[in-house]
Amino acid sequence: VDECGECNGDGVDEDNDGVCDDIDECVGEYDDCGVCNGDNLNECGSCTEFVILYGECYNIETTILLDFNSNGIGTVPDEIGRLENLQFLSFNNNNISSLPNTISNLTSLKVLNLKDNSLDSLTVNITELSSLEELVLNDNQLESIPDNIEDLVNLQYLNLSDNLLTTIPQSICNLPENCFINVENNILCDEYLYECIDNFDNQICCTEEEVLIYEQCYNIENTTSFSDYSSPHEFHENIQYLINLTDLSINTSNIDVIPEWIGNLTNLIELTLTKAQDYNNNFTSLPESFGNLTNLTELNLGHNSLISLSESFGNLTNLDRLYLDNNQLASLPDNFGNLTNLNRLYLDNNQLVSLPESFENLTNLDRLYLQNNNLISIPNSIDNLYNLSRLWLDDNELTSLPSTLCNLPDNCDIDVDGNKLCEEYHYECIDDWDPQECLE
Repeated sequence: VDECGECNGDGVDEDNDGVCDDIDECVGEYDDCGVCNGDNLNECGSCTEFVILYGECYNIETTILLDFNSNGIGTVPDEIGRLENLQFLSFNNNNISSLPNTISNLTSLKVLNLKDNSLDSLTVNITELSSLEELVLNDNQLESIPDNIEDLVNLQYLNLSDNLLTTIPQSICNLPENCFINVENNILCDEYLYECIDNFDNQICCTEEEVLIYEQCYNIENTTSFSDYSSPHEFHENIQYLINLTDLSINTSNIDVIPEWIGNLTNLIELTLTKAQDYNNNFTSLPESFGNLTNLTELNLGHNSLISLSESFGNLTNLDRLYLDNNQLASLPDNFGNLTNLNRLYLDNNQLVSLPESFENLTNLDRLYLQNNNLISIPNSIDNLYNLSRLWLDDNELTSLPSTLCNLPDNCDIDVDGNKLCEEYHYECIDDWDPQECLE
């Protein structure tokens, strides 16, 4: 007799429940929820099917309202699409930049509030929310909306204000006649003032002769000055079209890369790319095209994270003032001496160990700041800088000074305090000496 009680049979009853496995509906045991070989209660402590969102359990059958306003949420999980009976969903005032495709499964949804997030586009299948009556999308970064927006056949309220819309499809007018449509505070020209639009106020519309930068139109030919102190994470790409800029200032606190196209702004005379002093590291190098900015007379690259300068930097021969202070420069390119028109040079608070031989060519220098580096010597040819009125070398690693230092003009203020110089180098021409850490 086999395990199933059949004479000369070959049946198997692994769970010893008296039912042969080939006809047994459950080979094993039912758990407390009636699931064969189940794990009893699920992680939400129930036999009912749940989804977990942001650490909380929600019943798939009974959840009809969710409010996640002002929770610092950055992503919407795919699992939200399982709440098939959801009618009200609000993510107002979060950091959401995109929606999952599963959002289209919420076919019972009547109200969707996504106000004040970071959305720059909408998943096309959002138009499958056929029960939707209110869609709140104001205060995002939307540049467009789906062409099939008209598929929201029950929509009564659509708020698209305070976005970056430059176009809206004409199909928006195929929404129900009583649908209130608000598109104020966008970047829409009058061609998009359709009859179905209820609020079209405060639009920014740039002409073909203009480019849009941060919600403002700039004339391509006539704009000569531009400043951005908002700590952007990258250069606004439309700045590159302002080809007649002569003065450009950018707060580079959060910028990791200087774009190659900056070399196309060849009319620049003054350029400031500097960061607030209390920010972390940012860009460490300049693009090769930077050497194309040969009309520059004043360049401020102070308070960044530069570790080197390319050879093309030596092309900036019209520079009068150069600020490279508070970077991480360990050396200067060999052709740095090409910058013969320099009058003031700020190299303090770097990691310079030495100066290139070509430095002796900077004969127009009036002020030279080299304090707080790692300099162990200065060139014997320092006296070639015969126009110097200020030479600050304090807080370096200097153990010797060339006697030619005293060939500099009598009125030159020479500061060498905080080095490792012995008394033999305490020349009469030195103005600030103490303290020293003489290494004998």
